Amino acid sequence: MKRSEKAATFVFLTLSGAILTGIWSVWEFGSKHAVALLVVTVFVAFFLVLATAYVARALWRINKMMQADPLPVQIGKKVLWFLLSRRQWYTLMLGLIAIAVSTGAVAGVDVMRWNARSAPGAASGNSPSPTLSPSPSPSPSPSVLPSPSDSVSPSDPYSSSGYPDPSYSYQNSGAITYLDNVDPVGGTISSHGAVSFGGKRYPRSIQKYCYRPTQTYLEWNVAGSSKFTATLGISDDTEDSFGAIAEMIFYDQDGHELLPKPVDVSVGHPQPVEIPLSGVVHLRVTCSGRDAKTNDVRSTTAAFGDALIVAA
Repeated sequence: MKRSEKAATFVFLTLSGAILTGIWSVWEFGSKHAVALLVVTVFVAFFLVLATAYVARALWRINKMMQADPLPVQIGKKVLWFLLSRRQWYTLMLGLIAIAVSTGAVAGVDVMRWNARSAPGAASGNSPSPTLSPSPSPSPSPSVLPSPSDSVSPSDPYSSSGYPDPSYSYQNSGAITYLDNVDPVGGTISSHGAVSFGGKRYPRSIQKYCYRPTQTYLEWNVAGSSKFTATLGISDDTEDSFGAIAEMIFYDQDGHELLPKPVDVSVGHPQPVEIPLSGVVHLRVTCSGRDAKTNDVRSTTAAFGDALIVAA
């Protein structure tokens, strides 16, 4: 095999290895450490640009030396530059830059996708939250009120057809306040609307993007309430939720935990909670995500099924 063929084989194998490394990095770290992968690829691309500029300058200087003297003494110290032709050097360096930029672009798309999920209303496209106002002068009819034997819950704002019931009032229903109708005093709700855990539907629910407990949390003013109840879980239709665990911890305004241990939920494994709120003014819940297999931090979306507070 000629030297030029060996050099071409070296360039091909190096670029192939870089492509495989980029694909493996995106596959292994893209969903869990997309931000870190993006930062690394930016630094790698920047370093390769500087290295390419250095290679171009070195090749230019050697070319000038060769024009002045075909066999100068100094070239013996620069034999490395003769292992590849100028075209092969440029192909190698520019190819590595393109691979680094492509890997970073994929990581950037993943970062934007998760940021979009955490934005208010990002996931509300599939379950729009109706904003119905009560009739100015309602005239209830005995036929509208459910009898004790009815199986339909009076707190369900949806009719049997699955669409919002226009006769339902989104104001406080007696001593019960659903949190899908309350703005938190801290944190941002990702979406409102019905969710399902294991096929069971919870019509008055909220969802929250979860990543780290210091970054993703919700906090409500619950002064004068006696208890908080909800079914916590990850909705059946949540994307990229395989192997994801959402961990939620409840605190009062003084930072005291209100449950003996954190609540861990995953797809198909919801957990009902009931928390006494005597003496609690602000209720804060932090939500963090992790991988069930590796225990690494990862983002996911948790749901609060029919979350409500009951007045004292």
